[in-house]
Amino acid sequence: VDILPGSGIDLKRFTPTTFSRNKHFTFLLISRLITDKGILEYIEAVKQLKASGIEAKFQLLGAKDPEHKRGIKENVIQEWIDSGTVEYLGTTDDVRTFISKADCIVLPSYREGTPRTLLEAASSSKPIIATTVPGCNHVVEDQVNGLLCRIKDSGDLAEKMRTMSGYTDEQLKRFGENGRARVEAQYDESLVISKYLAALRQFNRVSGETAAA
Repeated sequence: VDILPGSGIDLKRFTPTTFSRNKHFTFLLISRLITDKGILEYIEAVKQLKASGIEAKFQLLGAKDPEHKRGIKENVIQEWIDSGTVEYLGTTDDVRTFISKADCIVLPSYREGTPRTLLEAASSSKPIIATTVPGCNHVVEDQVNGLLCRIKDSGDLAEKMRTMSGYTDEQLKRFGENGRARVEAQYDESLVISKYLAALRQFNRVSGETAAA
């Protein structure tokens, strides 16, 4: 038995850009708009931060899915947009531009396998805030390449977002560099492909020996 780190990530496609910090610290959540991804907690955290006077940008990128049993209704999303709570970026076939322009990627998910958006963010040397659930906490190590928050806790998420936005450029760069090093060591898709090929070679060898016997 072996464990694969998800499908891996193309390190040549998701590469770090020269570090720069937005005038207004920018948070980005990339996800289909369903409750399991922690969208409601993100919105509530944003409301708390705005009420406290924090000057930051809060973005949301991903497809609406109101027909899903845990999908968020379109009128609710429109209310967030109209009130200026969040900047909805719609959908895209290439998230790299949006990741590169953000200061921090957020995913307060309830459950994950190995979240591809976090692998893409880490590979792009972006600090991350995610929940302490399997999958998320495999990609993100608290205080190493990001911060971990409690599941379904908008107050804790808001506090982690406030902390992240207050870090120095050096701290943010360190988180980003640590994230890139982590995916290079553990999540490079070539490592995953090599494991698959090794398993197939082993299977073929055993099958051949069995047939010969």
